[in-house]
Amino acid sequence: MAYHSFLLEPISCHAWNKDRSQIALCPNNHEVHIYKKDGTKWTKIHELKEHNGQVTGIDWAPESNRIVTCGADRNAYVWTLKEGTWKPTLVILRINRAARCVKWSPKENKFAVGSGSRLISVCYFEQENDWWVCKHIKKPIRSTILSLDWHPNNALLAAGSCDFKCRVFSAYIKEVEEKPGPTPWGSKMPFGELLFESGGSPAAAQTSGASGGWVHSVCFSHSGNRLAWTSHDSTLCVSEGGKNGTLTSLSSETLPLLCVTFITENSLVAAGHDCYPVLFVYDGAKGSLTFGGKLDVPKQAAQKGISARERFQNLDRRASETQNTDKDLNTLHKNSIRRKKPVHQILHHWYGWRNGHLGCQVSGVCHEGLEDSLN
Repeated sequence: MAYHSFLLEPISCHAWNKDRSQIALCPNNHEVHIYKKDGTKWTKIHELKEHNGQVTGIDWAPESNRIVTCGADRNAYVWTLKEGTWKPTLVILRINRAARCVKWSPKENKFAVGSGSRLISVCYFEQENDWWVCKHIKKPIRSTILSLDWHPNNALLAAGSCDFKCRVFSAYIKEVEEKPGPTPWGSKMPFGELLFESGGSPAAAQTSGASGGWVHSVCFSHSGNRLAWTSHDSTLCVSEGGKNGTLTSLSSETLPLLCVTFITENSLVAAGHDCYPVLFVYDGAKGSLTFGGKLDVPKQAAQKGISARERFQNLDRRASETQNTDKDLNTLHKNSIRRKKPVHQILHHWYGWRNGHLGCQVSGVCHEGLEDSLN
């Protein structure tokens, strides 16, 4: 396996093109850098500099080859490659807090942006004015949207937020698409209709089996009949389609999982603060979710014997008899795995926690739009 280090700075978000020959990434600021693979090396070929705040989300449409970005400046742009240059088109989001995540729909004729404004902007292109406009999904969202995923039918949208809820909405826009057929999640789909909701307080989670923490990641299965999500209480949940469908949850003893994806209808891979991906197996007939094993964990090298003096020194320095340090993690990833991709870890420092913020950079600077996340 080949490794490449792009930057010394943290990478806040990234996205690949269709054939994985190029990657767009944000070096933790207001810019987006595009790299192209040249043999065994990666060469920077473009810089996108339209944002005035940190870029928080990037998604690269595989078929239309368009890039959509969103940021803490409350803006989003759709980038189109014309004559070797990426040209931005403004998106009218109409939000007053930072955008947090963005996701193209399967047909790439619209995309969704989650924000700290406690709403989802579903955006589509308006040919007359040559810009992207949006419709808002507001109720009953009560906090920052952290994750989004589209149903394969291009009309349903799953969202996870800081109010401990995972929801499925109708994002059908009659101006750009035909009316979708019925699904296990519902048949009547006016825009903004709430088709599924799960989650709540930790007390409610103990009785209902739902999540009791911020919902970090949501993902539909390939058929769209199942939905999985991970929450900050180290819980993974899977729901069969519909309000009357079965809900299965598994609470682990690991640190919180930050991302999840279906690899088959019955297999999921999740990862998070423990720095390694984990396989889970779902049995629909039994309604059970089981741990399938760790992935990408290299074999541990045999440790040499240590003297009694070294053992006591380790106990004094690290409260452990072993010689492992934070730099000697026996995993391929050396930091948390977030949103199906490794990025810098967001910490909750004392000031941000006391003021109800979702999280702050290690530097202690809070991004605009992250307050009220726990309210």
